[in-house]
Amino acid sequence: MNAFIEATREHRTENAPITSGMLAAQGTNRSLLLPLRASYQEWQQQIAHDGLDEVDATIIRLAVDGLWLSEIFGISALDEEMQEKVIDRLKEQIQKS
Repeated sequence: MNAFIEATREHRTENAPITSGMLAAQGTNRSLLLPLRASYQEWQQQIAHDGLDEVDATIIRLAVDGLWLSEIFGISALDEEMQEKVIDRLKEQIQKS
C-alpha cells in the first residue's frame, strides 16, 4: 500500500496523457479500458492481501485515486502542501491498520 501511495505522489502530473486516453476510451470504445481494469483488479487483490484491513486499504486506494485524478484534471482545490499532508496522513493510516 505504501508503494501505491508513493507512486501517486511521484507520478501525478506525468500521467496526464494516460488519463486523457482513459477519458477518450470511456467515451468511444470502452473495451480499450480492459487492460486498465485488469490492472486495477490486480492492484486491488494485492491491496486486499497486504496485511491491512481490506476495507481500510480500499478506502485509502480510493482516496489516492481521487488525489491523482484531481491533480491530472487540474480540479484540485488543494495546494501542494495540503496534498503532501493528505498523502502523509494516508500513510499514517496504513501504520494504524
